[in-house]
Amino acid sequence: MIYDLIGNHSFYERKNILTPNGICVLAGIGGAGWHEDQWSRLIGIFTAPLRSRFTTQKFVRYMTTLNKLDMAVMGELMENGKVKPVIDRTFKLTEVPDAARYLDQGHARGKIVITIE
Repeated sequence: MIYDLIGNHSFYERKNILTPNGICVLAGIGGAGWHEDQWSRLIGIFTAPLRSRFTTQKFVRYMTTLNKLDMAVMGELMENGKVKPVIDRTFKLTEVPDAARYLDQGHARGKIVITIE
C-alpha cells in the first residue's frame, strides 16, 4: 500500500512499485513545494481512480475533514505504531532558509523538521 501525501510521482511511477493487487491512496497535492508540472500532478490525482479501472491495482483519492473522532483515531494509530511519520531531513532553526530551498526544489521525500536548540 502507498499512502501518498506529497503527490510528486506520476501515476505510472506509483503503478510500477505497487504489488499486483496493491492500493494507492492519494491524499496530497504537492506538499514538496510548487513545481512546473503541478497542474499535471493535480490532473493525475483526479484521474487516477478512473485509470485504476484498467488494472488490478486500485488508486483512490482521500480527502479529510478535521474532526475530533478522526483525530482520536489517528492518535491511536500513531500510539500503536501503525502510522509513523517519514522524516526526510532535520534542520536547525538557523538553517530555515536551507530547509525552504530544499523543500522548494522538490527533494523532500518526507517531512522536514526544524529543531530549536
